[in-house]
Amino acid sequence: MKSYFLISNSVITARELTHNEFAVYTYLLSIYSNIRSRAGHEYKRVRQQTIAAHCGIKSTQTVSRIIESLMRKGYITHIIAAYRKGNRKGTYTYVLNPEKNKVKSDYTRIDRNVFNKKLSAPELRLYILIMKSIDSKLGYCFKSFNDLADELNIKRDTAMKIVSNLVNLHLVRKQRKMRYDNRKVYADNSYSLKVIKLIKKRNKPGLHSGLISFKNILKHTDNPTITELNSLRNYNNAIGSICQVGQGDYSVIFLKNRGSPRNLRSIQYPVILPSERQNIFYIRI
Repeated sequence: MKSYFLISNSVITARELTHNEFAVYTYLLSIYSNIRSRAGHEYKRVRQQTIAAHCGIKSTQTVSRIIESLMRKGYITHIIAAYRKGNRKGTYTYVLNPEKNKVKSDYTRIDRNVFNKKLSAPELRLYILIMKSIDSKLGYCFKSFNDLADELNIKRDTAMKIVSNLVNLHLVRKQRKMRYDNRKVYADNSYSLKVIKLIKKRNKPGLHSGLISFKNILKHTDNPTITELNSLRNYNNAIGSICQVGQGDYSVIFLKNRGSPRNLRSIQYPVILPSERQNIFYIRI
């Protein structure tokens, strides 16, 4: 079984289909079936509870009304009912009209796992619209919120919320582009499906090369240098020691933090940042 299915681009932007009708019809297309008539009709056998769960529909009654609407619009030609023992109805088989989904040239390839993302019907349709619009060579497309709203017949605010949710789900990557003729004005947004996840790299526990070791600092805490004191910020241990600054003795107390300290940079001579000074107290004796 292939991991993807094909859908005609005309179906994605068909204004006669509501978002729920599009979601149900697309899910029927995604169901793998090796039963096909000579005329090209595909037979899809699936429970209505399964359709509702994958399309974000709350009740099977809504699924029944949507399927009846798809039959009136010609997307489904027949419904074959199966019966169990005791004359009880079983799982329905839906026969799809091949004339409504011609995928000879103008089509979009969609991963079958898209229905495992738990997207609502409008989110699913806008996500597939972005997939349709992406250039195969460039790997991205340019679309404004007005373009997305007009193609799906939704409000601009709704399109903005859907795009924001798709970005948060790491399904779509959005970048704001500047105009070529005016670098101070934003142009249409660019969208791609290659999402980059930023990972904070943390160094292994221990010292960086070039820094004074913790043991060496303890050996001559009578007169530590500023570099040695700054090196202590890489440790999680709490120490209390006596040092001499100028003509007075001071007790340097390093407060203990929970967990390993964040070590996001490696430099030869680190300095204590203003935000880190709160962890160091100098108490005059």
